Amino acid sequence: MTDPTYGINHKRGRARNRGKGITLGTNGIIGDKTPFDPRPFLNFPIVLLWGANWYSDKLPGGRWLIWDKQEHGGSGDFSEAEIAWCNTGQSIKIFRHMWLGVQRASEVGDTRLHPTQKPVALMRWCLQVARVPRGATVFDPFMGSGTTGVACVRTGRNFIGCEIDAGYFEIAQRRIALAQQSPMLPGINEPAPAPEQLSLV
Repeated sequence: MTDPTYGINHKRGRARNRGKGITLGTNGIIGDKTPFDPRPFLNFPIVLLWGANWYSDKLPGGRWLIWDKQEHGGSGDFSEAEIAWCNTGQSIKIFRHMWLGVQRASEVGDTRLHPTQKPVALMRWCLQVARVPRGATVFDPFMGSGTTGVACVRTGRNFIGCEIDAGYFEIAQRRIALAQQSPMLPGINEPAPAPEQLSLV
């Protein structure tokens, strides 16, 4: 389960950094001019890839997930939605969750720690929709600030993450360690929202 940052020919911490947040690293990513190839990851039993609309020609059939950020009107540079692909299931699922700059449905007031950081609530939903069993191990090769790891800890799953930027790796370690200290009780952690199915007709 990951959000690859390759194939957009940018320098880390600069091109996709919008609004207020922490910026780390300015060195270019090796191979970033080459379009991302998801095929090495497709042998895992469960796969979920964000940004899959950019390389959909390299993916087999599967389920498409849509994160609706609930901003309709096209103001500013923010994308109104993001799209992921998953190999478990066929139907389209949609998650409606405000996440535009300071306008958020969760984690209100928290500093954004990574240019493409996603809400923990979204990643919890992904674990549910992808049918990742509790106790399973989730691997994120592009960990960023560790949001997927936090979601795994809060839902009783194991986590392994890789991150090329030492600064973001440290941030991820701190966030995951903090999540491990928090009990998994109703009302303390974000609820995992029920998925919504869209008709293809």
